[in-house]
Amino acid sequence: MKWALTFVFIRKSIECELVRRATGQITAGVIKRLEKLDADLDASISAGDIHGYLVHNYRFHEAIYVCADAPILRENANRLWLRFGPSLRV
Repeated sequence: MKWALTFVFIRKSIECELVRRATGQITAGVIKRLEKLDADLDASISAGDIHGYLVHNYRFHEAIYVCADAPILRENANRLWLRFGPSLRV
């Protein structure tokens, strides 16, 4: 279980940095897209649609990552997502 704590630490560190960098780059259009994705996430949760939840969750985070303009951090966040995302189905 020690690996899980390390994994969470790394993911939170990278994602926090991506969000910090994205805040100076986000446009009104991106905010509108994030709001739509958030609504889609809520709808998936309400419907018990796990696949939809995973898709919208990924798209929400990816939209933020793109705004960060940090390709190496983005690539690492996506790798972590591929390792962690499937466990959200549980």
